[in-house]
Amino acid sequence: MPSTATVSHVAGTAFDATTRSGHTIRLDGGSHDEGPGPMELVLVALGSCSAVTVVEFLEKMRQPVTSLEVEVSGERADSPPKVYTNIHLRYLV
Repeated sequence: MPSTATVSHVAGTAFDATTRSGHTIRLDGGSHDEGPGPMELVLVALGSCSAVTVVEFLEKMRQPVTSLEVEVSGERADSPPKVYTNIHLRYLV
């Protein structure tokens, strides 16, 4: 089944994103602090997706997982489109 999400305009630069599983996240593409920005969520998604993979890998190796933290940082282009030009992940196990 394909992954799906719906992004609905709330007001100004605020949007509600709803996943197929029914979870909703408020995003803010501006400076109104209604929620995280879309580009912040790219980093969150990358960090959490890779963290799940690391935990699954360690569990398959029968290694106890007592703690895992992923620090994700990204550098963006100076001019639009301000895509990430470099992303660094640091795993703290």
